[in-house]
Amino acid sequence: LYFSFPIILWSFIFHHSIPVLSNQIEDKDKLGWIFRVSFIILGIAYLLVGLMVGWYFGKNVKQSSNLNWKYYTGGTGRLSEDGSEYIDIAWWARFISTFVVIFPAVDVISAFPLHAITLGNNLVGCVYGDRVAEVS
Repeated sequence: LYFSFPIILWSFIFHHSIPVLSNQIEDKDKLGWIFRVSFIILGIAYLLVGLMVGWYFGKNVKQSSNLNWKYYTGGTGRLSEDGSEYIDIAWWARFISTFVVIFPAVDVISAFPLHAITLGNNLVGCVYGDRVAEVS
């Protein structure tokens, strides 16, 4: 059950955002098509990333696949004399490594205000119902 907790949590976050996302669309008849196409595009993107990570890293894929990029060198640098680490790695390779490793945390932090606003609006809607415009 604890393996599914992040997925369940994400689905709750997504579901509470649907009313706010749907409110911005003028032609409500297109909502089904918009969400369907979005899911298809995202599904293909996740599938491609998963296949590429699995193909490249094989059985050594860490649970959070971004951590596999911690020691990315981009073909630059060399092993130190004792062989414990790479040295003289190009700046751009270090940048790519750092970016990929910290991206999930930055992504979650950047999405927090959006989720907080959406959740707050939905809670206000639950409490005040049709009188939301009066309260706002």
